[in-house]
Amino acid sequence: MTFTRIIILFLLTLNVFAQSKKTAIVFIDLNNSFNEVKAAKKAAALRGEEIYVFPTTEAEKPYKAEQFRKSLKSLNDKGVEISSLIMSGHHTYSNGYYGEEYTNKLHPNEISEELAKFPKLRNSIRSFFGAGCHSLTKPQAQRWAEYFENLEVCGGYMNIGPGNQAAAAGQNIFDFLVKEDKVAKINSVDQLLKTDIFKYGNMTAIATLVISKESGATYCNIDGEVSKLTSCSIQEDMLSAKFLTLRAATFDSYVQETSTMKKAYGSLKTSPSFQEIKPGLFKVKSSILPEELEQDTIVLLDALEDNCPDSELLNQITYNDVYSLRDTAAVVKNHKLYFEQAFKEIEALGVYAPREGANPSEYPVYYKMALKALKEEMKKSKKLSEELKGSWGGFWNSVSSDHQKKVKAQEDKFTKAEALKGIISFMKKQVVDRECLTYEWTQDYAGKKSQDLIKDMMTNKNHCEGY
Repeated sequence: MTFTRIIILFLLTLNVFAQSKKTAIVFIDLNNSFNEVKAAKKAAALRGEEIYVFPTTEAEKPYKAEQFRKSLKSLNDKGVEISSLIMSGHHTYSNGYYGEEYTNKLHPNEISEELAKFPKLRNSIRSFFGAGCHSLTKPQAQRWAEYFENLEVCGGYMNIGPGNQAAAAGQNIFDFLVKEDKVAKINSVDQLLKTDIFKYGNMTAIATLVISKESGATYCNIDGEVSKLTSCSIQEDMLSAKFLTLRAATFDSYVQETSTMKKAYGSLKTSPSFQEIKPGLFKVKSSILPEELEQDTIVLLDALEDNCPDSELLNQITYNDVYSLRDTAAVVKNHKLYFEQAFKEIEALGVYAPREGANPSEYPVYYKMALKALKEEMKKSKKLSEELKGSWGGFWNSVSSDHQKKVKAQEDKFTKAEALKGIISFMKKQVVDRECLTYEWTQDYAGKKSQDLIKDMMTNKNHCEGY
């Protein structure tokens, strides 16, 4: 093989490799935004990339999720990777992007779902620009950060965006596409408003999201808001862990070292907030005040609501759930008093039912011990009573008063044990079997009720009607 043939073969190999990885800008035009398309094409030429604009013909309209999927398939079949994705149209948070009398429409969730079917395309996206009103509010920025695994920079509008006829509409897209390296360094309002980045930045509601491995995700808008975004899954784990900790502190119960707890606190064994009581079981240290935990939980709930409004966790942990634990704390405290009171009465009967150091998480063990002891006491008292009565045959009235007192003492002991057994059984049912609270739980063994606790109970998340 001659030297010339080797060179030609080498060049052909390079050409094949170059063709195997083609990057392009993809522009989804839902509202016939010709000025924006023109600006994007100009930017693509400067970047040395192809640009694909969809829909390409009237036949593709109305352009919705199905048509978007077909567009992605055509790109995937061609071996094209998407470097930048532009979505253009009217936009609202609930409806997503739409245009041409609402015939063309794509919701961000649909964009994510369809791209997920083509992971190579999705993972190739490095930048995104939303050319629509409210396209890059903080919640929207959070959305795109979650949707695109390799996203580096995102642009759009925190408020009303410029119409297609406005010079800023096309210019902002052009600036974003050709100055991505500068946009990727924005971490302050001053930088956002520099005219050498966005020519009309200070005249439009421009906003950016910059993501880097070193500094994480930074959201910035012209209103002066600069904040770090954390992935929704991390925020959900933090809120779940904090709420579980608040509940444990409220009920004086155990928490387990689950993956969620470890993500939030690291190892619970070395965490300053917990004390290991048994292998794998921890209690919140008494130095950690429930009031502080409540405040921390509310802060995390606020953040999740702002950044991830679509999170299912917002339906599972609400502000009412957090605040209702205050009432639950009062009920638990009240129940502890009744628990102690009932066991003092049991001990007064001479029944062995140790309770030293008991807390709600240990109640099941003590309930079981107490019920067994009370049943034995009832059986014993009844037997003694019958034996004392039986020893005098049918002449009970002629029995001495001392003997009658002995019989009555055993009968009273049986009655008291039976009453306490009923109370302990009820407490066990609520704590162990039902895991819920009822207004009956505000009743002590003597039948006294607290109207204040009943009122609190009816609005408590853990409240359930009846027995």
